Amino acid sequence: MKKSRTGPASAPSKLSASPHSFRYRSETYAFENWVDLNFRIPEHQIHPIGTGGGIFGAWKGYRELAAIGWIRSIPRLHGAQPSVCSSVVTAAEHGREEAVAEGDATATIAEAVANNIPLDAGRRPLRAMKETGGAAIRVTDEEMLDGIRRLGEEGFFAEPAGASTVWAAKRLAERGVVRTGETVVLTVTATGLKQPVAGLSVAFQRIRASVDQLAKVLDQWRN
Repeated sequence: MKKSRTGPASAPSKLSASPHSFRYRSETYAFENWVDLNFRIPEHQIHPIGTGGGIFGAWKGYRELAAIGWIRSIPRLHGAQPSVCSSVVTAAEHGREEAVAEGDATATIAEAVANNIPLDAGRRPLRAMKETGGAAIRVTDEEMLDGIRRLGEEGFFAEPAGASTVWAAKRLAERGVVRTGETVVLTVTATGLKQPVAGLSVAFQRIRASVDQLAKVLDQWRN
């Protein structure tokens, strides 16, 4: 991860991930979803926004599928950002093509998307959302933790950033953007092993390194 100061000297600033050009070659998001959905596309796809590379790459991938005639339309691409550093959301709400640094990137648990302004001032994700009729959603840390829990109930262990898509989907449904019967893809960007402590509601319990003690702890969890 590369850090740099992009805002005023008094404002905490953080730039997440790498500026390498291959970061924006994420077309496989689109290709894999198309194949996994039996060669059709979802009505909606939701991405966490850090650098904006994922949502921009998906947009490019769907455009390439459309260009060769394999799909007739492109999903509405939506983005999710931590509520404490949501410069892209603010820019989208005001119809701007570029984001302005805002918020405190150190105040969120979502390390993978913790920045107060993405690469290229957010032009790539803003373009992808605007051209597909998508929306940008703020998600709190508490909602991300709830998203981790809900995904866990379905058998997925997600990092906070990936789990932000759960509540983004909920917000979109509440606004009537996502409707009953539509297919929605939540892009869970990484396993919870990337940031395991963030999903813990309590500290690890210390036990004696014995099979009997471990069995007692497991029995407590089961009950």
